[in-house]
Amino acid sequence: MIKIFNKKYHTKDGFGLIEVVIGVAIISVSLFAIMSSARGAVDLNRRAISDIKGKLILEEGGEVIRFMRDSAWSNISYLSTTTTYYLATTTTGWIATTTQNKIDEIFYRSFIISDVFRGAGDKISQSGSYDSGTKKITVTVLQDGRFGTTTKQTVFYLSDIFDN
Repeated sequence: MIKIFNKKYHTKDGFGLIEVVIGVAIISVSLFAIMSSARGAVDLNRRAISDIKGKLILEEGGEVIRFMRDSAWSNISYLSTTTTYYLATTTTGWIATTTQNKIDEIFYRSFIISDVFRGAGDKISQSGSYDSGTKKITVTVLQDGRFGTTTKQTVFYLSDIFDN
């Protein structure tokens, strides 16, 4: 008896379609992950740039106040210790004003001036004799952000180094 083997060819109908669907799904998930990472990196970069701008605006505020002192001690000494001031530019230079202004649509910069007292050993203290030739300056920068307001602050002392 002779057996004739019929070779059955298995057709793979539809299997190619499944491979394509799985391949597209893998590529889609990979691209989504890459785009999410890129977006996160861009957001992180924007926050870093904004943070650096805030620090530079803070530093600029201190430098402007030093410049005002160098121009005339009266620019500093006549300012009230109970008022919050802001810096503004005019055609002749910088001035202290009580009008709040926004910088780059994100930042608010202000400063306050405090009196300085000298205690034992001529050291700065909370009480003692009033030092009319020295002022304590506190510069603050507020930064509006998506998740709230960030505050940066620096404190320094200015003296009437020119003894007018």
